[in-house]
Amino acid sequence: MSAVHLEAVIYALQIASFVLIAAPVMVKTDRRRVLASNPAWVAAQPGFVETHGGVDLRPFRLATLALLLLLAAAAATSSRQLVFVVHTPLFVATCAGFYAYYDRAEKRLRALIPEDPIRRAALRPRVLRAFLPRWVLFGLSLAAASILCLDAWGYARGLMEPARALSNGVFAALVTVGLGALLRHTMQRASYRMSPETDSSARSLEVSLTVGCAALMGLVCLYHSLGSMGSAPVFVHPPTQLHALIENQSWSWTTYFERPEYRWVELATALFIALIGPWMARSAFTRRLMAEGELEGAR
Repeated sequence: MSAVHLEAVIYALQIASFVLIAAPVMVKTDRRRVLASNPAWVAAQPGFVETHGGVDLRPFRLATLALLLLLAAAAATSSRQLVFVVHTPLFVATCAGFYAYYDRAEKRLRALIPEDPIRRAALRPRVLRAFLPRWVLFGLSLAAASILCLDAWGYARGLMEPARALSNGVFAALVTVGLGALLRHTMQRASYRMSPETDSSARSLEVSLTVGCAALMGLVCLYHSLGSMGSAPVFVHPPTQLHALIENQSWSWTTYFERPEYRWVELATALFIALIGPWMARSAFTRRLMAEGELEGAR
């Protein structure tokens, strides 16, 4: 088995896990959330839950089969470029297409259900430490600051080119701000109109996924920093397109597909995406949501 074939196996896990497991969990969650938006009205409509309670999952199975067949055909040519086209642009386009389609479907269903006159709101502001141990938040903040200091130290000691130190710092800062914004959204979003326990477990799942992403990106940023130091750095070329833009260098896809330092980052990202499906499926939120008792108020 060649390196390209082994990589294709990992990308197949990414596709199958996300499209067959994670995406269906997301659309089922949206359907349960919409039906719970006015449980009294839904319960008063004969056959409403029977008609609208389920979600057709056949498109996900067909999309997975199509992507895996295309991936196998690309791997048979031993072309990393073709494999990349399947597991990144086509994969992202498929997920975006599903999101657009099911988002419209849920909006149409939501339009059929009148607004519930009963309002619900948290009695006190939600705080992140209720869902995340303080030491984890402190550790993530310390890691982000340490990576920025490492880039500054490398520049000050002449171990890293000034442009690379700047691009590494900008990349790490953007990642930190983006993940912080996700955590803020999780705390401030409207409550799911289900049980308080279900809403709390949903926020816990969202926080855990964000923290997992933060850990992965922290390792990537650390790899960029350490790999940019010395007289013979690992990252001779810009680690990302953002780096190339800031450093005013050209981005070479040929180099990206050939050099191992890029492969490690791409494979690690694929494995993380592959873990999202089982992670979501086995979460307390999903088990609680899919339990029969969760829809009793909507029947």
